[in-house]
Amino acid sequence: MGLKGILAKSRNIIHPLLDFSREEIVQFLNSEEISWREDKSNNETHFTRNKIRNQLIPWIADNMNPAVQDKLVFFSSLMKDSDSFFNDYITARYKSFVLSKNDKEISLSLKKISSINSLIRYYLIKRVIFNLTGIENDIYSNHISEIENIIDSNGSKVVCLPHNIYVLKQYDEIRFTTINPFTKRTEKKVEPRVLSSLRPRLTYMNYRINLKKIKKMPSNKALTGNRNVVFLDFDEIKLPLIIRTRENGDKFIPLGLKGFKKVKDFFIDEKVPKFDRDKILFITDSEKILWIGGMRIDNRVALSDSTKNILRIEIEKLSDKKLRSAERILKD
Repeated sequence: MGLKGILAKSRNIIHPLLDFSREEIVQFLNSEEISWREDKSNNETHFTRNKIRNQLIPWIADNMNPAVQDKLVFFSSLMKDSDSFFNDYITARYKSFVLSKNDKEISLSLKKISSINSLIRYYLIKRVIFNLTGIENDIYSNHISEIENIIDSNGSKVVCLPHNIYVLKQYDEIRFTTINPFTKRTEKKVEPRVLSSLRPRLTYMNYRINLKKIKKMPSNKALTGNRNVVFLDFDEIKLPLIIRTRENGDKFIPLGLKGFKKVKDFFIDEKVPKFDRDKILFITDSEKILWIGGMRIDNRVALSDSTKNILRIEIEKLSDKKLRSAERILKD
């Protein structure tokens, strides 16, 4: 609520009498001989709001400024207008800050959020938390300040907020999540999927994977236009294909290099957060990694002038809803 006070309309709740003083309301009720009830807690002074309303404001009116209530009403109206303006501003630009989102987390561009005014950043942070959790209350200025501090600091940091909300700074992103990053993951590791023959479409974890063998050499635009689509020299692949997540000791020859590189070192160089490394898709053959999904292929299966047969692989990350739908289709 803060300085702007109670809103006349807040979602499905309407306060129609905010523009009337207590004296005006009581006078009307008496004139119409209407009885009313009053919350007895309104006069309990251990509530700060009651001390302000029943003691501080009357004292200021008697000793300093008789128009204090009118001034507060004006200031409250000004705050409401400002609040509306900044919320509209964020609504119009919200998508430009978001790198990715799903039901459990929203990731923002660290570069973009660092470049904006702190007041706009305040409203952006509040909007992200609401979009993620539906929570508007219990997130206060001290929580926003903690998030501001990790944005401006060096290295990876985590802030814990009420309602099991976590804010993580990792490399070039600020991530808001409801997944506890401190909880050791005990879920069963997803078993690799072995494909003895090429299937045109399948799902694995939360990915849809499309496989297609072609002969026509793709254009340069097709080769570089989508990081989730790759073209591999099929004749350099030793079937069966295996779809899995990372394993200890994984190494490959990244495209453009001649020697092996540990996947762990590759992830560090590419600034992949530890939080994400077990979620990345690996497509291998019986001998080697072919592609770290969405990132890099192995140099040994890159297309060349002598390539005759090509394997096109496309991956699509699915939302929970799309994943359930895809699984039903594949079962049918």
